[in-house]
Amino acid sequence: MKDEIEQVYTEQRSSILTWLGKKIPREDAEDILHTVLIRSLQNLDSLSGIKDLTAWLWKSVQNGVIDHWRTKQRRRKAGLADTADPDLLDSVIDQKIRNAPELLEKEELAKELSEEIQKLPEEQRFVIIEQCLNNQTFSSLSKKTGVSVETLSARKRYAIERLRKSLNTKDYML
Repeated sequence: MKDEIEQVYTEQRSSILTWLGKKIPREDAEDILHTVLIRSLQNLDSLSGIKDLTAWLWKSVQNGVIDHWRTKQRRRKAGLADTADPDLLDSVIDQKIRNAPELLEKEELAKELSEEIQKLPEEQRFVIIEQCLNNQTFSSLSKKTGVSVETLSARKRYAIERLRKSLNTKDYML
């Protein structure tokens, strides 16, 4: 089943990105498509009954667009700027640091974040350090490493997710 999903993904990728590009920004389009692929690979057992994987992939992407629009709408209603991307490292810690009443809290958070970054798997740690802290683009990192932009983006997303979870369990509600 995994091979079939990857084959359909490969065959449909450019068509789906073209379609998505008319509806949402390119980077969001790639994120949605990549998320659909990852979720499908994580839930292979539940996909065994699907007869037309191409139709399923397109429907999943359409649902991803709807989720994207709903999330944007909720963020707007909550008064959050559209530029506050929850997948950016800055947005994970920025609000907590801005709201920290004491310098000690800020230093403690920075120390905890540094420790948590060191606990990340090497590939994720590399992307976080290079992309977020050293301001390298995914494109330049891809050229340096030979790893696709999509894979680097996914590694960053997983790293941010791990950091958010680990800091939330340490009473830093991000």
